[in-house]
Amino acid sequence: LKRKMIQNILDYYKITKKSTLAILQIFFCMVLILIGCNIFSNIASHWSLDNNKYEPLPDLFFETFGYYYSFVIIDSSMYILLAITIILIFTNRDALQISFRLICCISIGYFIRMTTLAVTNLPDPNKECFKVDKSSILSEFNFSRCGDNIYSGHTLICMFLAFTCTSYKYFNNFYYNIIMNVIVWLLAMTSIIFLLLGRIHYTVDVVLSIYISIGIWILYQNWYSKMISKLNIFGENDNELTEVNIT
Repeated sequence: LKRKMIQNILDYYKITKKSTLAILQIFFCMVLILIGCNIFSNIASHWSLDNNKYEPLPDLFFETFGYYYSFVIIDSSMYILLAITIILIFTNRDALQISFRLICCISIGYFIRMTTLAVTNLPDPNKECFKVDKSSILSEFNFSRCGDNIYSGHTLICMFLAFTCTSYKYFNNFYYNIIMNVIVWLLAMTSIIFLLLGRIHYTVDVVLSIYISIGIWILYQNWYSKMISKLNIFGENDNELTEVNIT
């Protein structure tokens, strides 16, 4: 009975050795890139400008809206969005392909972010941030560090999670899909707006992150997915994935 159950799961999600290996490889790459990005964030923080000497740059959002810091709201919204995304993915028979795209896009987005962190440092908009000590560059994981600006990693994650939830059809009922899309984007926008209210990022960091995430998602949709399908990683039905075209 247990073997039959396992086989049913393998058949339902079309799990093969090839697809499993592909998922593990791209997941390993993502982990390495995230670790590398964290190290570069710490380096950027270590040589960041002193907030006591340099004022934050002019920002239209900051001048329009008051300061309100709440990392609980930022993280809670993002984690709820993550939970919804995971549940939706596993309700879809093409879960492996959808997961592969999400992980791949996050990897590309954070690799680009790693390079932008390394080349430019701005006065941090958050006056309560701290500079990472040289001895903690490899071990610090606190998001309240200074210098971790261009561009917003939280926004990147929220955008990719929202794209994952809204680019595929998870329900047969049209209204269920609409309701789910509204909830998902409300959660994503809540997290992003409170990032700005808490002065965690400049507005330009968030705007760049939105542009870059859209570009990466469309690039995968129009080019990279075709290359993956030629490798036949996920079986013969690679091109039959039900997707809402966003271009």
